[in-house]
Amino acid sequence: FIGAGPSNLSSILNLKDKSGILLIEKGKNILERPKNEVIYGFGGAGAFSDFKLSYGYSVGGSLLDHTDEKHFDEYVGKALHQYQAFTNKPLIWSEPSIHDIGGLDMITQKVIHVGTAEGYNILCNIYDYLKKCNIPMMYDTEVVNISRIDDNTLVVVTADGQEILTENIVIGTGQKDKLATQYFNHLEAKYNKFQLGIRAEIPNVDNRFADILAANYDFKYFKRYETENFNIRIRTFCCNSGNAHVATEKANGLISYNGHAIGDGQNNGLVNFGVICEMAPKNDLFTQETFLAQIAALNKAMTQNPYDFKEDFKQVFIGIPEVDTCITDFLTRFNKDCKLSDGHFYTPEYKNTSPSYDYHGTFNELEPGIYLNGDIFCTRGIITSSACGIKTADILDKKLTRPKKTEGAVLKLRK
Repeated sequence: FIGAGPSNLSSILNLKDKSGILLIEKGKNILERPKNEVIYGFGGAGAFSDFKLSYGYSVGGSLLDHTDEKHFDEYVGKALHQYQAFTNKPLIWSEPSIHDIGGLDMITQKVIHVGTAEGYNILCNIYDYLKKCNIPMMYDTEVVNISRIDDNTLVVVTADGQEILTENIVIGTGQKDKLATQYFNHLEAKYNKFQLGIRAEIPNVDNRFADILAANYDFKYFKRYETENFNIRIRTFCCNSGNAHVATEKANGLISYNGHAIGDGQNNGLVNFGVICEMAPKNDLFTQETFLAQIAALNKAMTQNPYDFKEDFKQVFIGIPEVDTCITDFLTRFNKDCKLSDGHFYTPEYKNTSPSYDYHGTFNELEPGIYLNGDIFCTRGIITSSACGIKTADILDKKLTRPKKTEGAVLKLRK
């Protein structure tokens, strides 16, 4: 298992036979992981986030493209039960409602706001459990290459030169890691949408968000736009309220902003949330390379953050004029219901859209013995990523308990 995020941890927790497992993680274990490292380490990118569990058919990625609603519900239920086993805090879904904002549509989903502090406790308990199960775990170890030396043997190569032989690899390295796309560069990878936006940080000392948060803690408003070069869907996501903080993420040489809320009962009077622009190009001019170059350009230009918007919101957002016009309209509509113009705004917040591949009828086994898991596959968020991991565990259980034909075979020693 490459990556110690929610999907791979859930796979390991739910495998019936836990022998023969090796977990490799680029970052540190949960006890040694610094809290300013919000991407790598045990627990994945969600370890020091708000640890929200968001449940709905219209949120959390595209897992429903690979299963039906019945099994989706089943695996989400198992994922919730899994986390409940590692905390005394009752994990109970909220019942969402609608709060209208003129000119914007709203998606409702069930949410459990676990909070950063309790989420960290859950991950510590999971870490202790895996140690008691005597599961080997390698930390500060980056996998730099995967190769295949025959039909059954795969080789995992680490940055320090180790070569590890195995029959099955589960890649759960998150949406911003390049390992999977590097290995599968011989396959056609389609990037149909690109997600780039801002992180808003707004004062809430006057309780201006009270009605919105009461309706849905992780509120999701959206509006569709059409420009010359893009079909656009702008939406809010990943709201954090109370003791809320903006976090800086650094991955692959690029900087992005995210948010979390420390669930310790304190209140710093702030709400932060993302305003992401999901762009579907109408032509081939905007590519994955263009997307990454735009993020790099924003990193270079926005040397000082946060910065303030004026009342009319007419300021550069992501540097693509026709898209910035749409974001301006979206924020102006939101501002009429709930004042945003006295807030701070960080740019960019970006999400890598996982490339779509042809899985030839399998769930997530892209080539024999190689599985993509969680956000690098198709999910977004802790609960759907965990649900994906449990489904992967079921697939591996069936595969690994299947009788093997060993007569006449040469047995290989494995490191």
